[in-house]
This record gives sequence, C-alpha cells and structure tokens, in this order.
Amino acid sequence: LYRSEDQNVRVRALVGLCKCAASAGDDCSRQPMDDESRTKLAMACRKYLVVENANKYSV
Repeated sequence: LYRSEDQNVRVRALVGLCKCAASAGDDCSRQPMDDESRTKLAMACRKYLVVENANKYSV
C-alpha cells in the first residue's frame, strides 16, 4: 500500500501504520515500534499530510 501510485491509498496506509505505532494504549512499557521507527513514520506521513495545495488530495 505504501508504494501505491494512488496518493489517497498511500495516505490511508500511513495513517494505519500510525495507529499501529500508537496501539500500545496507556501502558508505556509496551511499545510496538521503537522511537527511531516512529520518527521515520512521522516524517513519511508529514510529506503527504502537509501539502501546499490543500485541495490537491481528497482524504
């Protein structure tokens, strides 16, 4: 999904990964992703969620 040509699919896949990264709930001792992976994921999401032309993609 992450490599899809459709930008809407890519954004939805990244949002799903973000939800997985945050799925540990309120127990901070359980982290499904390490800090470096979460940072890389956040930067990848930012590229698609922060666009100059807000009407470019429909999410």
